[in-house]
Amino acid sequence: MSKVWPHIIYLLSTGMLVLVALELLFRFTFSDPENYWSYRFSFISVAAFENRGEGFWTFRPHTTVREVAVYAVASPSQFKTDFVVESDCRTNSNNLGLLQRDDIEAGSAATVILGDSFTEGQGGCPWFDRLQSHRKNDRLVNGGLMGTGFEQWRRLVAYLQRRGVDLKGLLAIAISDDFKRGTWNWSRAQVICLNHGPCPQEADANLWQPLADDESQDTLLARAAARFANRYPGSESRAWLDMLFEQYSYLYKFSGRAAATLRGVIAKHAHAAGVRAENVAALDSLKRIGIPFQVLMVPQRGEINLLADHPDADAAIVVLKDHSIPYRWCRLSEHDFMPYDGHPNRAGYDKIAACADSALGRLEQSTRGAVALR
Repeated sequence: MSKVWPHIIYLLSTGMLVLVALELLFRFTFSDPENYWSYRFSFISVAAFENRGEGFWTFRPHTTVREVAVYAVASPSQFKTDFVVESDCRTNSNNLGLLQRDDIEAGSAATVILGDSFTEGQGGCPWFDRLQSHRKNDRLVNGGLMGTGFEQWRRLVAYLQRRGVDLKGLLAIAISDDFKRGTWNWSRAQVICLNHGPCPQEADANLWQPLADDESQDTLLARAAARFANRYPGSESRAWLDMLFEQYSYLYKFSGRAAATLRGVIAKHAHAAGVRAENVAALDSLKRIGIPFQVLMVPQRGEINLLADHPDADAAIVVLKDHSIPYRWCRLSEHDFMPYDGHPNRAGYDKIAACADSALGRLEQSTRGAVALR
């Protein structure tokens, strides 16, 4: 028996070295492809949203909007869960309930920039007014609404037309998820939570919760810790260990992705790369308005490295090509995203603003000739 132990120790040591080597290889070769939404706790100003019709909403007009994202983070050095404020952003809505400094009055000739939370500016904070300041001679409308897609943007355009906005051009800043999203409104429970409070703990699953404009970050960290305990009841050590592997081990991240891909190949459906028919119809509808219209594609965090997962992006590009929608890519790197959140940081949004500026220039040129697809 004594002769067996050296072999066992050798195998265990070799296996450990291989795992460490693979971990280092993945860590230094690839960027983190994951988002950590399940560990995010979101807070926003009281009464921030307003449903305006079926499958359509805006922010409440002329209000200050503060958005805070707190993340639960596994601390390996202290063997405990920490809570960090990932972002704390303030902005204002205009008369149309859109996040920008300037009001848009009836009769204004404007170019509308459609988009989701990347256009709204979650994470690295709103960037639209910087673009407007750079293009002083253009009237721009910030159509960025979190979690929305093309059909919801079509409804936003119709709303703007009803409010008397004279459309000069349309630029959609899109991620691949936008092609898969359906229209939606804020639920009754969410509206009650944000407008009146208190918010029921059992309905916590990533709901936004209200905050005061002057509420301290320390208070929000304490509130996030209480929500974390409610979201992950039971073994605190188990929740911490799960977070540790998910947030720090690149071998764990990519092994999970490889296993999911293998299961998909075996089942002959690698990914549900879906494009909603209503969003395809919305693209055609926006094109038929007859004004310059382009799409600026932005990669998501999990789509930027060699092991990137991009069947949804591929499917989106096929739709754009099939329907002759002019588009370009705005390329981001791993350094352009928040540490935990899936949204861009300030540097990433500066890149998106620069790409949008170039795209707006191409929109002007498109009135004088065709714009090639890229």
